[in-house]
Amino acid sequence: MILNKFYANLSLQRKLLLQFIILSIVPIILIGIVAFFVSYNVTKNNAVQYSKEIVHQSTQKMDELLMGVTKTASMTADEPAIQEALRKPLSNKIADRYAKELDINTRLNFYQSYNDKLFGIYVIGRNGGLYKSNYGTEKEATSDAAWYTKIASSNDITWFQTSKESQIVHTAGEYLIAAGLPIKDKANGNISGVVMVDIPEQELSKIVEAKLGKTGYMFIVDDQDYVVTHFNRNLLAQKAELEPTKKVEKMQEALVKYSKHYIYIEETSSVTGWKIVGMIPLNELTRESIIIRNIIIGIFVIVCTIAIIFSWHFSRRTVQPIKEVSTLMKKVEAGDFSIKMPTKNQDEIGQLSESFNVMIRKLQGLMDSVRKEQESLRQAELKSLQYQINPHFLYNTLDSIVWLVRSKKNDDAIKMVMAITKLFRIGISKGKDIISIKEEIEHVENYLIIQQMRYAKKFDYTIDFPENLYPYQVFKVILQPIVENAIYHGVKLKREKGHIWLSGIETEEYIMLIVKDTGLGMEEDVLQKLNNTLKDAPGEKLNIYGIKNVEERIKLFFGSSYGLTFRSVYGEGTTVEIKIPKVIGVMNNESTVS
Repeated sequence: MILNKFYANLSLQRKLLLQFIILSIVPIILIGIVAFFVSYNVTKNNAVQYSKEIVHQSTQKMDELLMGVTKTASMTADEPAIQEALRKPLSNKIADRYAKELDINTRLNFYQSYNDKLFGIYVIGRNGGLYKSNYGTEKEATSDAAWYTKIASSNDITWFQTSKESQIVHTAGEYLIAAGLPIKDKANGNISGVVMVDIPEQELSKIVEAKLGKTGYMFIVDDQDYVVTHFNRNLLAQKAELEPTKKVEKMQEALVKYSKHYIYIEETSSVTGWKIVGMIPLNELTRESIIIRNIIIGIFVIVCTIAIIFSWHFSRRTVQPIKEVSTLMKKVEAGDFSIKMPTKNQDEIGQLSESFNVMIRKLQGLMDSVRKEQESLRQAELKSLQYQINPHFLYNTLDSIVWLVRSKKNDDAIKMVMAITKLFRIGISKGKDIISIKEEIEHVENYLIIQQMRYAKKFDYTIDFPENLYPYQVFKVILQPIVENAIYHGVKLKREKGHIWLSGIETEEYIMLIVKDTGLGMEEDVLQKLNNTLKDAPGEKLNIYGIKNVEERIKLFFGSSYGLTFRSVYGEGTTVEIKIPKVIGVMNNESTVS
């Protein structure tokens, strides 16, 4: 309120100066803000989408590797020779034990040869047997070890945290990830041992070695959020610590988490429940946006300086001639059309003065001319819409008359000729556009007589209008298109014989003409299309020229509160209500509303 009062009390020159400054500065500010956020969001979305694809591909590679490990462990556990070796106690003969060990080791080495990403495959039995696919020096591995008990008590494969040592053989400090599977004796169902598979951590590290942008990276955590592989080796087997997230989005298989300094993209393995986590530093995304922001700030300062100087000079030069125009405009506002503006300049203000003088001279005549033209246009549109009504059934009716004459059904032929004669006599009605409701009822009744003679087996009809409606006036030919629609798109489409009712009611404010049929009716989508067509609403429409013609004539002459209403139930029929005003005293096609 205070600002409005302050602005209202400013001089025109100061207003122009203020407006020019605002119009110059505000767009630059808005463009700068929009450009910054658009560039940031585009960069962020591109980075997230690109990183999500990299994470997804890496997850697929990880799943492929881990599924291969699972398959190898399962094949080993089901190997018949291993089942037999673990079922029996170890032989007391060294030669036999050596031969058995050599046989099993060879089989394990064979399995490993099919998956070159494995470090080793080991079988540890309850009977004390230990077999391996590599030549590492064995540790003391017994069925009493905690890792053995953990594997044997599980029904599925068990994954262990990244470790610098194998549980089975001595290694040179290489990081390994172990997976174990119990071996169930197929003969008795007892757990006879376990399979242990070692995978070099480096194999998983290769999967996530791709960079996300310039400084973003990926790592893997297990289902307890302990780090499985990471470029920072000190974090292996440690609990992953991520920043608290402010926002989480679901993007297909991945979760996108936003924190204060990072964007995290996580996808969970369907094989192990492990997650590949991609980290994108936010400062990498804002770097380009900050450059754009700084450029816009520089442009902003330059433009503001130029705008202030130009606005002051322009407003001062503009105000004086506008003051002169304003004084003369107030006289015209008071109703003095004899005023004449002096033309001093040839610029836009001079042209405005010249045009204003011409406008004053023609204003009164133009207003009268427009009023007459609008009325003529309205009547022309009404005539045009009415003449669109085309009794296209005429040809079929004449064919039916010919057929009746040839069949020597002269009475029926005469009846049809009389009906079509009355139909067109009322339709022409000596050039009148408006007729009484009684005449309109007679018109549609003759139409029904003709159609029933043609489709006697398809429908009957009932006309039940109270006589108090007869004197009221209505546009001619508004019932026939509705009845035609009820025949061709309603009762004619049903196997059983249908019925059409025509009736009307009078209220204190309007008259309602009703056409009801027991035809096929309309499905909801068809009814919606019909309503779209009548109301010129958006959406798919129907080709219903006759009905649309009736609707347009009613609304053009009587207003938008009158017109057609359709209600329909598929399989039961359709009801059409035609709402018109109570019009009486028609003479020379000029009506008054009761």
